Amino acid sequence: MMGPRSANSRHKIYTIIFWNFPFLSHVVRDEQFPFHDKSILHRSVYSSFQVLSILCAITLFPSNVPSHDLGNERRSNETKPSFRQSSPLLPRFHKHRIKNNKPAVYTKEASPITLTQRPTNSRRIRLFGRVGLFLHCNANGTVSGSLNRHSSYVKFELQSFGPSIVRIRSIGTGKFFAINSKGILHTIGEATDECLFYQNHEENLFLSFASFKYYMKEHYDMFISIKRNGEVKQATSTLPGQDSIQFIALNSDSLRLARLHN
Repeated sequence: MMGPRSANSRHKIYTIIFWNFPFLSHVVRDEQFPFHDKSILHRSVYSSFQVLSILCAITLFPSNVPSHDLGNERRSNETKPSFRQSSPLLPRFHKHRIKNNKPAVYTKEASPITLTQRPTNSRRIRLFGRVGLFLHCNANGTVSGSLNRHSSYVKFELQSFGPSIVRIRSIGTGKFFAINSKGILHTIGEATDECLFYQNHEENLFLSFASFKYYMKEHYDMFISIKRNGEVKQATSTLPGQDSIQFIALNSDSLRLARLHN
């Protein structure tokens, strides 16, 4: 299919031919230009055959490049160079902004809640996450998610120290869960105030455990979290209501729900 530029070119060629042929017939018929004046006749015939040859070349051998592509190429060449084009003389600008991966973490002031020195209640449980993995404390002290429900490293002792204030101790390693000021979940041998968590009852019997000592925007907004791939999610990247922070407390020796007493 010929583009608009090709149609205009062909129209011009037809116009030239139609203007030449009447002039040729006029030369032949007019008495003022007899046949013995061959120079004018030869020039007219020669110009007419030139136009016909050009028309045949365009008709029989069309260009492989469409006319609209040539127009786009011409317009692209006329455009001014922008800063997005790669050039050693021009700097490169990135659309994305540098994100601050270290949000501000604050320490909770003295709580009016009186905490006991020893746990008033304890329960042996397994924490099954909403992402489909059990909370797992490895032998080296790291935390991850696991599908092995029979492992001793998925069993914990939930110790209560006040209204909704608990501590989580691994039965397999004897270490306590803790969240530091950087939001990293780890385990330590000696219990400190970083090992205290606020236990919140979510919807549908799910539980969440937030740091009792540290917070970002409001109290109890840094949670224990396990991703679907089994990795620990940093507490500073968690939000209330996420699936990764929700767990169901099961009995350590059965799949029944554990009865928790605060």
